[in-house]
Amino acid sequence: MNNSQMRVRPAFIWSLLGCFLLALLLSAILPDRNYKTKAMTFYTMNEAKQIASALKQRAIETGKLTNFDNGFIYHALFGANIYHSDRTNVQGEFSDLWKTPYQIEILAQTNFLVHSAGPNKKFGDKDDIIFNSISNGFVKP
Repeated sequence: MNNSQMRVRPAFIWSLLGCFLLALLLSAILPDRNYKTKAMTFYTMNEAKQIASALKQRAIETGKLTNFDNGFIYHALFGANIYHSDRTNVQGEFSDLWKTPYQIEILAQTNFLVHSAGPNKKFGDKDDIIFNSISNGFVKP
């Protein structure tokens, strides 16, 4: 075999370099595949804090958390705004972005948990979003 047969052609090297640079550029430009789920989770966490704030205000006004329904939460967050009417189900329960109604667990007269089932729409597993009024933060299921 002579040297001309073993030589790598410059066009081949440039095409490999071009493919590498294109892959590098696309990985920098295109977002993570899970960006939508992460954004929805962040939004739901913010919404759970708003629900907690509304419940805390209700506890201050009434001295305890009893006799409220899920519709109270919708009105506390959105008032009479009909643009968010898709956030309730046929029973009028306020739902998270995955269309699962929030669950509110009253622990004591003024202490509670706000549950979202999370992306998989099933309560009781590791993707749940739970706000605890006692610690004023999120807890793991």
